[in-house]
Amino acid sequence: MVVPSKFYVFDDFVDVLRVKSLSTSKLNAGAFMQDTQSTPTPPPSFSQLDDSLKPLQPLASSSQSMLIYYEHVALAERYVKLQQERVSAQARVAELKRSLQEQRAIRRRNEQLMREYQRLADENEDYIQMKESLERQLGEVGLPVC
Repeated sequence: MVVPSKFYVFDDFVDVLRVKSLSTSKLNAGAFMQDTQSTPTPPPSFSQLDDSLKPLQPLASSSQSMLIYYEHVALAERYVKLQQERVSAQARVAELKRSLQEQRAIRRRNEQLMREYQRLADENEDYIQMKESLERQLGEVGLPVC
């Protein structure tokens, strides 16, 4: 008797463990047949999938059909997860772009303020030199300096 694969879905990959053949004495064939006779229900996350990507219902009497179905389910779940990660990554990229634009605007404003400060500091130095020069001239003429 051939037994379909058992699937173990981990965060980053799907590990398919295939049991090629087991003697019927080692396997509870009745329980297996009960499992394959019922039509599995797709996970709720499949509502997000395009209809062309959703797994078709398997033929319950065919172990190969069930195997293909469960492989497709695992792949579809991985696809949904990757799509969600992609959307999150795109949102993060947009957030980082906004932050970068804000930082650039702040840097431009700071550079503008530094130029303005330097201009005012130079102008102030000119006024101080002019005041000292005028005070010197008043002292030379003999007028009191205020």
